[in-house]
Amino acid sequence: VIRPTPELFPALGPYASSIERIFAKELVQRGIPFRAQLSYAGGRSVLGGMVTDFEIPGIGTVEILGEYWHSFGPAEDSRQIYFGSLGKRLIRIWAKDITTRLEWVMTTLIGMRLR
Repeated sequence: VIRPTPELFPALGPYASSIERIFAKELVQRGIPFRAQLSYAGGRSVLGGMVTDFEIPGIGTVEILGEYWHSFGPAEDSRQIYFGSLGKRLIRIWAKDITTRLEWVMTTLIGMRLR
């Protein structure tokens, strides 16, 4: 078994979580192109900046949500509004779904392809 490590997915950068690495490995195995850790509104260097987890062409901007960091509500709503204003579809996936039902997550995501 190959474990997703920083060496396998250098494009994820040092801030990617283990769950993000599992998700990236699944995208690679399925041949789904993606970009990772993209900065918006200044990214990590500006107060209020944002970094997305993944952008998948033809599907949307994906954020992997952990139970702790993403349980604060209003900030999450502002992200939805911000990305909507850029014409981007923001897709949120709970980390627990990646660890417990990855096949369902991937099937749902692939079904969201824009036509």
